[in-house]
Amino acid sequence: AGSLSRRRDLERWCEEILCRNELTIYDKLRAYICLIDSMGKNDCPDQAVDLCRVVLENLDCVFTKNQVGRDEEAMSERLEAIAKIEHDDEYMQLVIYLPLMDDREKLQSMTILTRLCGYFMILQDKQSFAMIVSRMARWTFHYGLSLESPVVFAYYAISFIIRGDFAAGALNGWIALSLLEEFSNRKAKARTIFLVWYYVLPWSRHIRDSERPLIAGYHFATDCGDTRMSFFCIFGKLIADLISGRPLRQIDDVCRAFVPQIAQSELVGTLMRILWQTVLNLIGQCEDVNKLVGEGWNELEIALEESPHSPYVKNHFKAFKSYLYLFNGEHKRSVDLAMERQDQFLEDNPGSALGLIDLISRGMPLFDAAQRTKKKRYINASNKIRKTCKTWLQNGNGVGSVVHHGMLFDAEKAILEGKVEDAKGLYKRGIAFASRAGFVQDAALLHERYATFLLSRKINSEEARYHLERAIIFYQEWGAQSRVQFIKQRVSAQL
Repeated sequence: AGSLSRRRDLERWCEEILCRNELTIYDKLRAYICLIDSMGKNDCPDQAVDLCRVVLENLDCVFTKNQVGRDEEAMSERLEAIAKIEHDDEYMQLVIYLPLMDDREKLQSMTILTRLCGYFMILQDKQSFAMIVSRMARWTFHYGLSLESPVVFAYYAISFIIRGDFAAGALNGWIALSLLEEFSNRKAKARTIFLVWYYVLPWSRHIRDSERPLIAGYHFATDCGDTRMSFFCIFGKLIADLISGRPLRQIDDVCRAFVPQIAQSELVGTLMRILWQTVLNLIGQCEDVNKLVGEGWNELEIALEESPHSPYVKNHFKAFKSYLYLFNGEHKRSVDLAMERQDQFLEDNPGSALGLIDLISRGMPLFDAAQRTKKKRYINASNKIRKTCKTWLQNGNGVGSVVHHGMLFDAEKAILEGKVEDAKGLYKRGIAFASRAGFVQDAALLHERYATFLLSRKINSEEARYHLERAIIFYQEWGAQSRVQFIKQRVSAQL
């Protein structure tokens, strides 16, 4: 009630300011920004976008066909220039020593443009996002740096991730973080940290590297009163924990601490509750391990979800459901969902760290279906996912979080082609990499798949038993008790 009252008081103050005809657009800008931010916090991104456009028009920041063409041309020239730079330090120095922007209209426009980028990401409008990023990049390199520059370069970095250029994305991400030292803007600091460490650097570094920075982002956002961004940082940290193989009980504890603090209607609150229920299902604290229904969330709510960000929420729900099916061994349901989803999550949420597990969530059951049925549609779909994984590795994820996924896909592909010895070697390499890198859940999955392969080919039952027992140890370390019980029953029945 207190929060609602403060919001209404803020909106009344803003309306009073905006109704005063004697004030200029610059005098009204603070009120406009307060309203825009309020709309964002109350999950009205479409209304926030409309208001942003009104303010930009008043600031003479318009997007005519000719101007958009100039932005795109400048972006292309910049991409070519970056490609020719031999040393990253040279490019970084070029940016840091840009002059300060002094054009008043452009300074105020940049404040609005950075907000527009965030809303277009939630609304999954990639075309508009690219258009805004091009404008901000052109102005920055032509007119200079501003307080918003850390956020500008964070979005610029994301635009490279969208293109699949993880190295250039990482370079611009580091520039965004470096600029935080040049400009004292607390809200920009939290937002930049979240964007870089959730959307950019996980594609070229170990996902576990994102955990501490995202906690720091949470504290920065809390200190400046940006509760929404603070919760996004916590959500991002929990995603990093899940992908990197942190104990599920640890993730459960954090969810229990934070979920009650977030209004259920908020976007980040819904995402965190879906994540929490996924973890509870993996632990086994639910009636049906394949339905996200329980203490954290009820998947029946997804049918009632009607808001501007409904597609965003549903996209995440299906991604979490695929991940759940993967570790519950529900290959039939998982295959159906994989064929339905295709690349939708990756296309609609480019750069999201959750995308790092999208290929394994869809690819593993598809390879299993391809081996069992020999149907062309499953073979083609699984090969497409394997090809995407290889492209990721070639584009800079070779030291990241999907190396062992590539080895697993190669092993499954070798089985399809009847290359038994190749498959055995690839499984063992994948197990070794996942174990050393700390991906305990993936190590368990690799052990389990290798054992399944050995049993299906009747190669070595004792070795298969060993790998199933290793899978149990890794699943226990992760905390996936329902899977542990399933494999124990399998060992008793088959071995």
